[in-house]
Amino acid sequence: MKGWYKISVDAESKTANIKLYGKIGADISSAAFSMEIDDLAKQGVKSINLIINSGGGSMWDGNHICNILSAFNKGGGKSKGYVTGMAASMASLILMNCSEAYMAPNAQLMIHEPTLSVNDASIDEIDGLKNLVTNMRDNAADCYAAKTGMPKANILDMMSKTTWMSSKEALKMKFINGISADYPKDPFEDNDEVEAVNQVLVENYQNPNPKTPEMTTEKTDKTEVTNEAVVALTAQLNEVQAERKKEKAEAIVDKAIAERRISANQKDAFVKMAIADPESAKTVLDGLTPAPVISASIKAGISNTEGREKWDYDKWATEDPAGLRMLKQNDPETFEGLKNALVAKVNASGKVDL
Repeated sequence: MKGWYKISVDAESKTANIKLYGKIGADISSAAFSMEIDDLAKQGVKSINLIINSGGGSMWDGNHICNILSAFNKGGGKSKGYVTGMAASMASLILMNCSEAYMAPNAQLMIHEPTLSVNDASIDEIDGLKNLVTNMRDNAADCYAAKTGMPKANILDMMSKTTWMSSKEALKMKFINGISADYPKDPFEDNDEVEAVNQVLVENYQNPNPKTPEMTTEKTDKTEVTNEAVVALTAQLNEVQAERKKEKAEAIVDKAIAERRISANQKDAFVKMAIADPESAKTVLDGLTPAPVISASIKAGISNTEGREKWDYDKWATEDPAGLRMLKQNDPETFEGLKNALVAKVNASGKVDL
């Protein structure tokens, strides 16, 4: 993902898939998004599939994206929006500007009034900012009303209450055109990345941070937008992804240890390899020959182990210390048996001779 969106193009069908995840406008401005959409037009793209799972973000960037989509549609293109998790706040407005809008059966749509964080503002500035937020609210209500055909007064009432809608409710009120669990998928889509994004978004809304803006422009000096919440959310997402990579890597390496392809003391090195490149690590580990079980070799009379069935710990240590070390590494069960027998012998005689 490039910040909060990712674009892939199918040159044959002239179709672009755009994933819009996370907080809109964070780290990457809508200007960068706009330039990429312009490039799509130059490539002859006529259809856009917008896959949305977002809690909203900057109204400046969001409105810019809305206008980009409208211009694309009016220019002969067609855009379809698909909500796979949620389209809340500004993300729901972007969905309204698609030619067609769809939601997964378990997805959620949310509309509410925009908010503005004000610091060190004078009374005159506050009056002006009040007008700004009112204009934002009215523009959003006009957009929802145009999509649904509902009276603007009804929309404003829903926004004032912060209204969450299931896919069935959204369809009934004509916010969307249909309900579908299917959406165009990128053949190189990272499913773990999508799951991680979903988890962080859900956690963020279950435990909302009062400093986290929704459909807002945040004022630090004049109208500068802050992104402290986005930085925290990104860090949380990175932690989730890193933990999942580590879990997968450890599972790959533990399997190789169980199959006796490597020893336990090699685990850390191979885990690092598997975190960096799990497929290559798996290929390397699968190509290693499992170590033989020394006790089995003894019983079978193989190689130079013939006649060692009755060797005790002292005999191994005296006659073949290297073999004893291999026994400890490759057949810990047999090694422990020899050691326990030695301890019992020492306890019985009261003499320590190591």
